[in-house]
Amino acid sequence: MSTPAYAEQSFGKRGSRIVDDTSTYTGDWVAMVVINDAEIATDGITSEIANEDGLEGITLPAGLVIYGSITSIDLASGVVQMINK
Repeated sequence: MSTPAYAEQSFGKRGSRIVDDTSTYTGDWVAMVVINDAEIATDGITSEIANEDGLEGITLPAGLVIYGSITSIDLASGVVQMINK
């Protein structure tokens, strides 16, 4: 019996990417885990998250997990882990 996709995603079995600079990264992610307090740059996130612009320009605290289909991220500061779909 194979492992369901949602289980692999939630346990990180499909891998992840650490973002710790101000470059723009693209991918196919299901969640963002804030490792060190982070701030998303203006127009720095592309996702299917309702009101994604509300995430820009505020400090996201370490430990916060944001779930949703995310396809690009650009940080102004901090460190996040992007969980692969």
